[in-house]
Amino acid sequence: MSDTAIPFSALGKGTYLMLGYGDLIAIENTLGCSYEYLNRPGIFGSLTSSTAIVWRGLKQEDQKTGKLVHVFSLDPKGHEEAGELVFRYLQGGNTPPLSEAIAEALLATGLWKRKAHGAVEEKTETPDSPPKNSVT
Repeated sequence: MSDTAIPFSALGKGTYLMLGYGDLIAIENTLGCSYEYLNRPGIFGSLTSSTAIVWRGLKQEDQKTGKLVHVFSLDPKGHEEAGELVFRYLQGGNTPPLSEAIAEALLATGLWKRKAHGAVEEKTETPDSPPKNSVT
């Protein structure tokens, strides 16, 4: 099993959230946005986004090969089944929170980094701002 697989048995026994390249492309296409959108805090309150991520990211171990395979079919029917599962899960007020598992799965891709608490974001120059060493 990959070290990027995040155990999440709350949605099914022996299941994991893990996102690969193809999964991220499909999520972008489904949501109509770039992967950078997935870095925004509002993503975790979206049923649409959570459904797309669970649809493509929920995997289980194949008994014959030992590899992780998609739980849902990669078609509209599978997307709908994932949405129904996410909705029932959220209605139940279950723990761990789905948003935490999704955040961990996104971090595990290596495309995002966890921000340190208290860290100050570096300001970037805009095209209108004067160069850093200029006098205004």
